[in-house]
Amino acid sequence: MSSGNKEITITVSHRGTAHPLSLLPDSTLAYLQARLEELTSVPPDNQKLLYKGKKAVSEDATIVDAGLKDGAKVQLIGPTAEELGGLKAAESEHQRRERILRERAQKAPVKVRSTGRASPSDARYTFHRIEPLPHLPNPDSARDLLTRLANDPAIRHVMHKHQFSVGTLTELAHEQPHLLEQAKGPRRWRVSLYRKAGTSRRL
Repeated sequence: MSSGNKEITITVSHRGTAHPLSLLPDSTLAYLQARLEELTSVPPDNQKLLYKGKKAVSEDATIVDAGLKDGAKVQLIGPTAEELGGLKAAESEHQRRERILRERAQKAPVKVRSTGRASPSDARYTFHRIEPLPHLPNPDSARDLLTRLANDPAIRHVMHKHQFSVGTLTELAHEQPHLLEQAKGPRRWRVSLYRKAGTSRRL
């Protein structure tokens, strides 16, 4: 065997395991990578070879052109095919979750289901007029509060359930202490007694 065909022996280490290889000088880098895939299950596209005197060459170049010499110590870095499959699966699951979150964010807000079934008679069971007491201060604020109460879904459900049709929703005056239990503020009261047969509901 001539000196030009003398085999080159290198040692490739991967995750603590040393793999001695004997190669001809004219062996290509692609051939070396294929041998390493057989030994370590690391695909060539994911192989990163670290060694002294490394040269940037194509896969078709010989190992000598790549800077490998007899007795060279090479460190192989890269994930195995099985690990790549796990990474891709994890990435796919992450992408799936991201897609679901994006789709949920793009959807319109969920409508709150009514506590009662809508029917043409629903309009009867309501407060037909809202009337704050004129002699109390801030009638506009009182009207806003009474309007919110009149449109409250829970209140409307109760009125429909018991078929309440109230002509006027208004306030209870301070002059009616026997009907009220005061909370805080001039317009905040809790009703403790009311007339069921009347056409007005006072708060």
